Amino acid sequence: MISNLKIKSKTALIRNTLSNYMFVMLMGIISFFATPFYIKNLGGKEWGLVAICMTIQGVLLLFDIGLSQILPSQVAKFKHLKKEISVYKAAHKFYFFLALLIFIIGQILAPYFCRALTYNDVGLSIELEPLIRLLLLQFLFQFPNNAAVGFWNGMEMQHEANVRQFTFMLLKHLFALIATICFQRAYFYMLPFVLFAFLEYVLNRKKVVLTAKSDAVVQNCNDYSITKLLPQIWWFSLAVFFGMLLFQIDRLYLLRHLKIELYGYYVAISNFSLLFMHLYAPIYRVFLPKISVTKGVSNQHWKVLLILVVTCFIPCCIVAIFSENFLFLWLGDRNISHLTAPTFSLLVLAVGFNGLNSLAYMIYIRDGLYRNLLFLNIFILIVEYLVLCTYTSELSILSGGIALFLALTIQFLYGCFYLYKSQKNNSANPA
Repeated sequence: MISNLKIKSKTALIRNTLSNYMFVMLMGIISFFATPFYIKNLGGKEWGLVAICMTIQGVLLLFDIGLSQILPSQVAKFKHLKKEISVYKAAHKFYFFLALLIFIIGQILAPYFCRALTYNDVGLSIELEPLIRLLLLQFLFQFPNNAAVGFWNGMEMQHEANVRQFTFMLLKHLFALIATICFQRAYFYMLPFVLFAFLEYVLNRKKVVLTAKSDAVVQNCNDYSITKLLPQIWWFSLAVFFGMLLFQIDRLYLLRHLKIELYGYYVAISNFSLLFMHLYAPIYRVFLPKISVTKGVSNQHWKVLLILVVTCFIPCCIVAIFSENFLFLWLGDRNISHLTAPTFSLLVLAVGFNGLNSLAYMIYIRDGLYRNLLFLNIFILIVEYLVLCTYTSELSILSGGIALFLALTIQFLYGCFYLYKSQKNNSANPA
């Protein structure tokens, strides 16, 4: 019986790992091929408006405050008590009412917000306002869907979650591509994302309830509260918030200092560089549970770093060296490729260093160093902001690449210092 359970668990682990890799690869492929098509069909200005919405969407997702990283472990913990549905209900309630609050405030303040973003450019502000309102509606349905994804991950149903996420993302982009061909306006580009966000939310919520019923889960259980959990993960949540802000501060700053067409190109290459995070995200998911039960830092941990070097950092270096060729292959426009190549090289290298730092990040989580991580992220954020303030007027979009590269390099160097210090202490005080 025990042997069968071990085989079943190992099979599920392999299946979920392969599914994670396949999922991120397919999502990357969709974004890789769709973005140049959007830029070509929408044009510089309309794509720039979409880029602004992407930036605001990234900022809105900061309100997750790390809950999506904690939720799977909470579901797994309550699964043994047949009360995992109580975790989902509490998480859904938190996500939904927070999204509703942001939606209402955002709709009221949308005109003022748009004027602030566009430096009181009345014409541009009027064009941006309906897009912001649509984005807030999409967020209202997209944000609570995190509860369903966290539930399935905690239930070790990553494959099912990946299939559903990929299906809806494919439908969103398919109809968005059709909309841009027919209308060539940012507003019609966004409509499919709003519609399918609503359908995904409704169908996923229904699926979670059916899954719980089929597993004979205790249905009327309300003994779990997110508000009781938040004080326990307060430092972690703040650290995650500022850590995610590291990837948004450049976009927020450059939004007010670049022409809308150039800003659109920056967001496009920035999104392209972030696709390389998919090279190490599955490794992080696989090794985090294993590292969380280890002590100190040993040679086994350095082997994980070696895996990250081979699977993530070296590919990023190759892309950075031949950045202009990769951009031309991607965008099919020699002028845009030449203009953005130096910035893209720095952004890709920054992602490579962030991939290497994921080992140290796993150790931070294991050792509960949330406060240290918070102060490190705040310090790096200040450095990043100062670089942007100093060099944007002179270097334009290149300042964004320099700022993120410097920020994530500092983060990596501190991680190496902590790993070396931990191993040295472990050697001095063997168990």
